Amino acid sequence: IDSRITVRKVSGEKSSRIVRNINRIKSIHSWIKEDSIEVLIGFTYLASYVAIISAFLLKVKIVITERTDPGNASKLMRLIKRILYRRADGGIFQTDYVRGFFKGIIKNTIVIPNMIDSDNLPSALNYKERDNRIVSVGRLDSLKNYEFLIDAIYNIQDQLIDYTVDIYGDGELFDDLQEQINRLGLNSLVFLRGRTKDVCNKIRDAKLFVFSSLVEGFPNVLLEASAMGLPIVVLDSPSYAQRDLLRDDRYSVIVTNNDPKAFAQAILTVLNNPCDDNLIAERCTYIREKYNSANIGKQWLQFIDNVYKNK
Repeated sequence: IDSRITVRKVSGEKSSRIVRNINRIKSIHSWIKEDSIEVLIGFTYLASYVAIISAFLLKVKIVITERTDPGNASKLMRLIKRILYRRADGGIFQTDYVRGFFKGIIKNTIVIPNMIDSDNLPSALNYKERDNRIVSVGRLDSLKNYEFLIDAIYNIQDQLIDYTVDIYGDGELFDDLQEQINRLGLNSLVFLRGRTKDVCNKIRDAKLFVFSSLVEGFPNVLLEASAMGLPIVVLDSPSYAQRDLLRDDRYSVIVTNNDPKAFAQAILTVLNNPCDDNLIAERCTYIREKYNSANIGKQWLQFIDNVYKNK
């Protein structure tokens, strides 16, 4: 951590959620006064709630962020946001779709996507260097929609004889998904690999990355996969940025039909069209330059400065 950064911990973090948030509000309120904080950023919607309440009656600029799909929130949560976010001086969102939810509520807003550490990201491999693997990464829960993905693979298993499908991640549906794999007779094709701290190196040699999630903010793993030159098949959703991030060509297909057979057909379409290494290299360069940490960090700093000076 940079020496200019001070990390402070709130006591009582093992308490109940209500007590924990009260402690956070009290602590942040006192820190704002003690350190003369000028801009307070809530990173995620819950942290944004805490930031707004903590800053009550204090002269501090507030920037809120949304990192998930607000359209998936309950009516009560939407109402809370409409009330609290009116006190925000700025809002940072990952996509225009999410930004649109708060039009007329927060005046000063901007879309800034996630960043990647381009310098430490593994380089792209030539297509001939890649293994016959299809990979996916994500938590094994209902929103990641892996049951759908496994059904899609089942529909084309006879055409994937030389392939393996490796799913990296853990979660409450691990046993259910393994039972589905067993029931469909896919044990020699689909593998639940569990969690890994080295995701990029685990997937970089695959011939295809698939993503079937129903709800996302701006999935970093999709960004990283694209920056490493992996062809991609992704299920469409209005909540995240695949339309901006991916070029809907033979190397990146966005499936708009929520049908396992349509998803399966898209997988075959990409696998049956070997990648042009020059085009892959061009795409990798574009993604790495546009989303590198220096570029995205600069956008954050410029917006925060804009909010601070807009007195």
